[in-house]
Amino acid sequence: MTAYFNKTEWPAKAPKTDEERKEFVASLHKRKTELFMALIEKKLLPLRPGVQRLIDEALGKGVKVAVCSTSNEKAVSAIVSCLLGPDRAEKITIFAGDVVPRKKPDPAIYLLAATTLEVDPSSCVVVEDSNIGLSAAKAAGMKCIVTKSGYNFLSVKYFCMIVVVS
Repeated sequence: MTAYFNKTEWPAKAPKTDEERKEFVASLHKRKTELFMALIEKKLLPLRPGVQRLIDEALGKGVKVAVCSTSNEKAVSAIVSCLLGPDRAEKITIFAGDVVPRKKPDPAIYLLAATTLEVDPSSCVVVEDSNIGLSAAKAAGMKCIVTKSGYNFLSVKYFCMIVVVS
C-alpha cells in the first residue's frame, strides 16, 4: 500500500509523517485482513478452478506442497484450511508473513521454502498469477506456471502462490 500511495498519491486525510503513515498502512492491512477473513470463512471466495485437483494429485504422489505468500500467516493458514479442508492443510507447508526481509519480486520466500523443505530450487514448480511472482520464481531458479486472473488484487489469497516441489 505504501508503494502504491507513493506512486499515485496519498489520500488527503492520510497522515503526513513517515511514522504515522506506517501506522496508517498497518491499520489498513489489519482491516483488509479482517474483511477478507470474513469472506473466506463464509466461503464467499471459492478456490480457483483446478487448484484442489492439482494439490490432491501432487499430495497423492508424495510431492511436497507449500504456499509461499508474504501475506499474514494467520490469514494464509485460514485460507488453506477453510478452502482446502484441514486434512489437506496439515500436509501443506506455509511460508507467510514477514519471514523474509524483502517481499516479491525478491526470491527470498521461494528460496526459504526450498531450503526448509531440503529441495533444489531447480526441481520446484511455482504456480503464480502475477509478474511480480513470476520474477520472484525465476530469480529463485524455479520453473513457473503463470495463471491468468481477472482478480489479481485478490488472487494472492486464492491459493495461487503455491510451490509444488518434486
